[in-house]
Amino acid sequence: MLDFDKVPWRDVHEVLLDIESAPSRMEFVSRTLTGMTRLIPNDISACLFDEWGKLLFSNGLDESACKSFNEHYRFCIPILPDIRRFQEVASLGSSLGYEINVWNEYPDSEFTADFARPLGNEYTLTSYIKGMPLVLSIQRSFHGTNFSDGEGTTLSVLYSHINNLYSSFEKLERSPQLAIREEEILELFPQISRREAQVAALLCLRLTTAEIASKLFLSVRTVEWYLEQLYLKLGVRNRREAISKLNHGNECRADEL
Repeated sequence: MLDFDKVPWRDVHEVLLDIESAPSRMEFVSRTLTGMTRLIPNDISACLFDEWGKLLFSNGLDESACKSFNEHYRFCIPILPDIRRFQEVASLGSSLGYEINVWNEYPDSEFTADFARPLGNEYTLTSYIKGMPLVLSIQRSFHGTNFSDGEGTTLSVLYSHINNLYSSFEKLERSPQLAIREEEILELFPQISRREAQVAALLCLRLTTAEIASKLFLSVRTVEWYLEQLYLKLGVRNRREAISKLNHGNECRADEL
């Protein structure tokens, strides 16, 4: 049974208010990870995963560790194909919605031996319900202490609210009424051509490359070429960074007005 008396409610509300006011997806993620660390300290990392276990963002793990996890080690985690065994091992977590120190039950797994142990990972606190967009996870080393029931309850409280905020944030980002328009892009980024601005505006609506091609009556390859030129002119590396920069430029202009 969850012990809500152990939740630092004032701090939780402050963290959630800060996350709710995030102006962009990247800032949303940054504030979420910072807030998690503030409420539940860690000495390895605080991470956000999608519902299939892919590591989306981390505060504490370097880029190479995140990449190796996503490309290989996440498929070696024993609990993913065997959720019933996981529930038996983490009986406390199964009842409360989080898990405590599960990896010690799998000392011989490839994931534990080659990934978790080299990082010094001894204790893991994770909140996971299938079908929710984000999974929150916090790791401590053997130099720290195991997570308390109060910290587990705090993460469970954070989990539901952050997922709701993230779902609302995604819906707002997809709203055509709030998306940056072609003319605004041309005004804010004069180095971009009109066709690139058309592609950029549809990109900010979270359309796929194929959907953009269909909308503009272009081939997928042509849209890919325009995206490459767009990334180059914006000084970004990928779709996510491009959307963030375009939306940030729009927000700065709105503030000036």
